[in-house]
Amino acid sequence: MPNAAIISSAVKNGVGAVVSWGSAGSDILLEKRGGSLVSYNKAVSGGRFASVRVQSGSVASYLLLEGETLSYNGTTLVSISGGGSASASANGTIASVDSPGTSGFSVYAPAATTMLLNGSKISITRKGDYVVFGDGGPFARTVAAENWTLIFEENFADDSFRDRWRLEGFADLTVKDSHQARYLEIKTKHSADTPRNKQSVLWYKKRVAGNLRITFRAKGETGSRAILYFNARPSSASKRKSVLDWNRPDAQMVRYAGRKELEMYSLGMLRDQHAACNLRHLGGSTAEIYTGRSHDLFNKESIFHSYPSPFSGKPDTWFEFDVQIVGTSISLTINGERLFRVEDVGNTKVGTHRWAPLTNGGWISFRNFAPTTVCIADLRIYQRGDGKLK
Repeated sequence: MPNAAIISSAVKNGVGAVVSWGSAGSDILLEKRGGSLVSYNKAVSGGRFASVRVQSGSVASYLLLEGETLSYNGTTLVSISGGGSASASANGTIASVDSPGTSGFSVYAPAATTMLLNGSKISITRKGDYVVFGDGGPFARTVAAENWTLIFEENFADDSFRDRWRLEGFADLTVKDSHQARYLEIKTKHSADTPRNKQSVLWYKKRVAGNLRITFRAKGETGSRAILYFNARPSSASKRKSVLDWNRPDAQMVRYAGRKELEMYSLGMLRDQHAACNLRHLGGSTAEIYTGRSHDLFNKESIFHSYPSPFSGKPDTWFEFDVQIVGTSISLTINGERLFRVEDVGNTKVGTHRWAPLTNGGWISFRNFAPTTVCIADLRIYQRGDGKLK
């Protein structure tokens, strides 16, 4: 056994440590001493104690004691319905859960051939790399009936989120903690260097392909004008391969809506002072309308659906979003209520600015305008069919 190198640190809600075994990998250890979650070195635990062994960048084994949740680098390892005394582990061909009375769980165990529940062997039911039981636990329960598969989750548990996201524009990004969970505060701000309106766009760096379901919680302060960009991609007029190939340090709206080489869907949200919010098609052929500064024409050509705002008069209120894009169909559900489902059949009318439906996924991001703050939590991306991260 090689000599171990140990690094430990006091972190919010507990203590974290990494024990490095050289080429044999490393163990990430977490002890929670308060709060809802403790995080260290890309591991996030809701248990009293947890360990994750990482070899060549992948999870080789793990242990969770007195908790319900454990994740590493955005991948859920344990999700249990059953109370704070639950425990779980996976090592090679054996996975185990101890949680008397549990209604369900999902444990990451791609090599498991034996599953123990409360010490007794049970039959294995698989969903990809997970062994599932009952309702599948909190992270699987809402999507199992529709055959969605979780491909990415972001809990914003610590500053490691910065490795997965790129900020354009002017904003302070701060991980916050509440009695429910961690969340990201995006505080878009003015700066003294120029009188131009300050804006920010936060991109998830990887493209997500296929039919998608994007869920998250969000809230905004008074005056917020937040936007979700999704299915973003370089247009057929561009030779670039990624939306991140452009330099947009000021995040001005014209850099997105006014570029024919770039196109995306834009969903207005968290607008407490607006009676309605809009779903738009931005960029591509409609870019020249925006750069022409004809706001009425831009609205007429780019908006293909408006919905009554559920945010009116409700600043600083958490809302649960569920956006689904299946083929040419786009739907939005907020707090469990379906607000719309529309088909993007494209815009092919003679004399108008044309576009084709943006199918098969793309990049996602959150836009905000100064001087307001929005908060994002519990982001999940699911796919159905040929979906993947690229």
